[in-house]
Amino acid sequence: MTPCPEEIAARKTAVNEAFDKLWDDYLSNRFSVVRDRASVFLKILSTIPETYKDVDLLVTEADFSYMLGAALGNDRKTLEDALTCYDKVLQKLPTDANQVNVRRMRAETLLRLGRYEDAFDAMEAISVLPDMGKFEELEAAPFRMRHDAALCERLAALGRMPQDRATAAAAALRSVAKRVEATPLPGGRQRWPLVKTLSPEDQQELKEGWYGSLIHIRYPAARTEPWWNGLRPTPSSSSSSATSIKETLNPNLDWAAIEKEYRETKITVIDDFFTQETLEELWRYS
Repeated sequence: MTPCPEEIAARKTAVNEAFDKLWDDYLSNRFSVVRDRASVFLKILSTIPETYKDVDLLVTEADFSYMLGAALGNDRKTLEDALTCYDKVLQKLPTDANQVNVRRMRAETLLRLGRYEDAFDAMEAISVLPDMGKFEELEAAPFRMRHDAALCERLAALGRMPQDRATAAAAALRSVAKRVEATPLPGGRQRWPLVKTLSPEDQQELKEGWYGSLIHIRYPAARTEPWWNGLRPTPSSSSSSATSIKETLNPNLDWAAIEKEYRETKITVIDDFFTQETLEELWRYS
């Protein structure tokens, strides 16, 4: 990063310091405040040359553009600016960095732009993306390891994890749980150690057991294919066997009226969102 003049450094500091407060305004639905403040800060950001923009500043610019675009009723140009910034951030981040939050905000931006297929592709990529930086900070709790071991076995029984992989993962988790349980921390609220304090061998066994990562186990392709064929028809799928996205949602609801209400009020309660068949499939999955 090119060293920046004092004046530009002061602008960067002012904008970054406003980050948390603007998010608080946005999440509290103070959209008029967001519109005013985000517009001002984005004008300041426009005076800072690209050579002086590091990852943190680009994230700030991207999030400010996202919030402003949303507060303006999904203003397309502002959201496109946010998307451009998120892409710049991803280009600058190392491949082993934690990209989950940036990719999640990028996916939400695509949703607001109405680019639904791109948004769902982005979300699918996020679902299997390692959440770097959190594993070592997890509490190494034996009861959780045993829970995850049982979950691995359950996933194998449902066909969502190979049997040999599940057996090895469950054995690794139970092995570490037994060792950790033998040496609990003395007193206090923190009874169990953090993963980063365990031996390298124990940490490796926890990784082999998918500790803290079972959320990333993907839904079996054989069960999602009918839904995806409905969204993106392929030559091999027939209209008689494919289930469209509309068939997963309750056809008896007035979706146009629901969308109109959401655009006008920004909040909508939807009862009986899914069809009964879809609900049963989600129950089987969970």
